[in-house]
Order: sequence, then structure tokens, then C-alpha cells
Amino acid sequence: MTFSKKKSNRLIPAEFRDAERGIRLQKAMAEAGTASRRDCEKMIEQGRVTVNGQPVAGLPAWVDPFHDRIELDGKALRKPKALPSAHPSRVISSHSKNNPAHSLNTLPGDKVYVMLHKPRQTITTTDDPDKRRNVMDLVPVHELPGSPRLFPVGRLDADSTGLLLLTNDGELANRLTHPRYGIRKTYLVSIKGRIEHEHIEQLKRGLFLAQRSDEGRMTTDPVGHRD
Repeated sequence: MTFSKKKSNRLIPAEFRDAERGIRLQKAMAEAGTASRRDCEKMIEQGRVTVNGQPVAGLPAWVDPFHDRIELDGKALRKPKALPSAHPSRVISSHSKNNPAHSLNTLPGDKVYVMLHKPRQTITTTDDPDKRRNVMDLVPVHELPGSPRLFPVGRLDADSTGLLLLTNDGELANRLTHPRYGIRKTYLVSIKGRIEHEHIEQLKRGLFLAQRSDEGRMTTDPVGHRD
């Protein structure tokens, strides 16, 4: 969703238009573990966010995360208890099939990073209305001090397997997923049946997954076939 500057200003109370107030609202939300910065921007533009009881539905908006009360859908977000650098980061590698994250030792306020090997028949989401198994079912977040709000960075389809990062670090998630940072992803794909030589050549040349020519390019490197 895109707002003109004039319309956007009408959606932002004057006190939150001053950049000297602190940091951008979406950054404060991401650092509180709400979601990635891009998703937080969408939440703001959807009118779901208030600051000190005032609706903020436009960008850019600045807040003081230590003193302002930020609410999403009427629920207050966690305030930082100290400067971010005062808290260590914890990297948790997890690969057990039966209990992928059976031992997570964290402290309240920590940045948490869970490296999860996602199994098949598991969807990449934090909640599913159809109650299908999702990646958050594999991580005992409720057992962690402060119950950090983890979210997946990117996604893998339900039947895809591989490394998936779960974190409450919105800044890192933004740097890994936003197109402007140019982070490439590599997938190994198996295709049922045979494909013709011209199709292989087309795959080698690459495919575009977006209309613009400067983004969404997917290149391939066929490795062979098996009978």
C-alpha cells in the first residue's frame, strides 16, 4: 500500500512526524519481536497500530520505544528494558526430528535465533486457522523466559524441507528478506518425469518471477537426472 506524502501526514499525528523523536515505528515494532520490518509496515498501513492511544496509519512515523506505548490490535508491545547491545544474542541450532528445539536457554530481552530443519507436511507460519502443523509447533516458545515472539524469516512450502531461521530480531529478518539487500537463496528441486533439452536450456538462462527486469530473477543449474 502506498500513500502520497500529503495523505500520509493526515494519518500520522504531528508529534510522531519528528525524526528526532527516536526510531521509525516499524523498526521499534520489529525489535519488539512483532514481525519483520516489512510486515510491520503493512500492519501500520492497515490501521492496526496506535501510539500512546493515537492511531498511526501512515509512514514514516517516529517513536521513542522506551517511553511510548505502542499497541497492535489493542495489545501493548514489549518495551526494551535496556539498549539492544546490553543483551546477548543466542543462536540455537536444532535438528532433532522428535523434538527439534528441546533445550532453549535464554534470558528475557535476548535476541533469539533458532536454526530449524523444517520437515515435510509442516507449514511456515506462526498461526493457521485450519490448525495444520506449523513450524512454531516445533519450538517450545512458552518454555522460554519472557516467551519471545519468534517468527520465520522467509518461508518454505509445506512439502519442502531445509534450513529455516526463526527469530525475534526484526532488523536481521529485514536485511535477509528485503530485495534491496540482494540476499540470494538456493534451492534443490527434484522434478518427477523427464524434461526436454530446450526446457533445460531455458532454465539455465534463468526465469523472472516479477514483472520488473531488475528483481525476481531465478537462475538454475541442472545437475542431472536419475531413472
